[in-house]
Formats: sequence, C-alpha cells, structure tokens
Amino acid sequence: GVLNAAIARDGRIRVEIPAAFARAEPVAHGLRVHLADGRRLDTRLLVGADGAASPVRVDAQIGVDGGEYGQSALVCHVE
Repeated sequence: GVLNAAIARDGRIRVEIPAAFARAEPVAHGLRVHLADGRRLDTRLLVGADGAASPVRVDAQIGVDGGEYGQSALVCHVE
C-alpha cells in the first residue's frame, strides 16, 4: 500500500516484523530496544502504539488514567 511504498523510499526507516517488545534501556545516543527473540535495536525514537496494556508504556513507567467513556468503536478494512 501507500505506507509501505513511502517506507521503501525512505532509507531512514527500518521495519522489523514480526517483533515483540521486551524492554528498552537508555544509551548515550537514545534507546536500545530489546525484542523478545533476543534482537536488539538502537533508536532515537520509540513509539508505543501497542494497545491499552502497552508493554512499551509500562516499561517507560508512564501511567494512564483509565475509565469508562460510554463509547464503542469498530475499525475494519473493507475491499
């Protein structure tokens, strides 16, 4: 799709699929991300867009205010 084409054109982006986050540690130039399979990645930016029970957020010790908001959503891709 469009996103994959844009990523392919940009030499600064590396996609690691499949991958499961284990932990991150600060290093001099940013973060060292440890994946569950033992791989390590060094990065200056880590985005934790991994759901409500985000392992990235928990590892970074970022709290969350939870609660009910009385709404539901359905997200799907239809061709």
